[in-house]
Amino acid sequence: MSVRVEAGDILDTTLSWIDEEYPGELDPLKVKRESAGAALKALDDKYSELLTERDLDPLLRATALTESSQTGVGMAVVKDSKFPSFLTITSVFEGSPAQQAGLITAQILKIILYTVCM
Repeated sequence: MSVRVEAGDILDTTLSWIDEEYPGELDPLKVKRESAGAALKALDDKYSELLTERDLDPLLRATALTESSQTGVGMAVVKDSKFPSFLTITSVFEGSPAQQAGLITAQILKIILYTVCM
């Protein structure tokens, strides 16, 4: 079966069609996560990546979103109470995933927390 859609409506139309043809078989949260990840990947920017709350939890739980520091993916970060949406990298460990991704000391990371409602 084929469905004709306009470019701007492609995701909504496709999801509606799937819901009609395959009711209950689609995990909306998985689709949203994978769609967001695909959108970031389309940027072709090695520094942009979707991290779920579970991915970030070890880092954020330990810092409790305060001014303390924590290590996780091979870097140490601090959070300044004046800038609650940002983390500053204080060091990147040799051979770590953070170093392999090109992260460097003094780089500032934007924290984006979201909740998916269904």
